[in-house]
Amino acid sequence: MQLDAAGDVLAADAVVCALGTTIRDAGSRAAFRRVDHDHVLALARLARGRGARAFGVVSAIGADAGSRFFYNRVKGEMEAGLRAMDWPHLVIARPSLLLGQRRQFRLGEELAKRLGWLMPPSSRPVQAADVARVLVAQTLAGLQRPQGVCVLGNRLLRQGPGPG
Repeated sequence: MQLDAAGDVLAADAVVCALGTTIRDAGSRAAFRRVDHDHVLALARLARGRGARAFGVVSAIGADAGSRFFYNRVKGEMEAGLRAMDWPHLVIARPSLLLGQRRQFRLGEELAKRLGWLMPPSSRPVQAADVARVLVAQTLAGLQRPQGVCVLGNRLLRQGPGPG
């Protein structure tokens, strides 16, 4: 990863990070952690060091640094790392299963699309585009009204950004 080579391109007031992969696509737990934890924190450190005041990130429902589940633990550790940077405005989106166009067929996602209505609203699959809209809106709002850490749960993410 060559973030430092990006120079002033990464100088911004607000940064939104939707970087993430799956353990399967990454090829190993170590590679997954490198993308979903290390690269996210590296981007955040660089942005913070260059003056950014707001940072938004896509995490996951169930993120918990103390989780016994690897995926949730990595997401929770990433969140903890961001919190330690003392952002004036940090927005953490915790969506459930993300829906959207994929290059490959995913059986679990297809089932969730068809049966998601059976799940509680707090756990239903959510369109990636809706998560993006809410995350960007909330992150940019922090430039006007910094709020420290703001966690966006899945139910809110499914409702959309709402009025400014």
